[in-house]
Amino acid sequence: MEAKKDVKVDIIIPTYKPTERLIDLILLLERQTLPVHKIILMNTEEKYFNTLFFGKSFVKERPHLQVCHLSKMEFNHGKTRADGVKLSDAPYFICMTDDALPKDETLVEKLL
Repeated sequence: MEAKKDVKVDIIIPTYKPTERLIDLILLLERQTLPVHKIILMNTEEKYFNTLFFGKSFVKERPHLQVCHLSKMEFNHGKTRADGVKLSDAPYFICMTDDALPKDETLVEKLL
């Protein structure tokens, strides 16, 4: 898939009460054979997000990570994902959940 290395793809992930597994997911997405342009987190309830990342520079160190906070009242399975897609300027996107970890570094490449 050498020809696809220049393809721009974003990942949209809704989160609610994220755990360390989200950090593992982001780290795995950063190691993909087809690089991810942007990871867009559509996070419900900012306080839970802040609990996970309090005192950590993890988010600040990742300019390709975009976090959009919304309230529980604003969350809707379809609309929240669609809003995440609207934040993307990539021609391709992949919607994931925060509890599904890629088996290896070829997930994005294989899906495209």
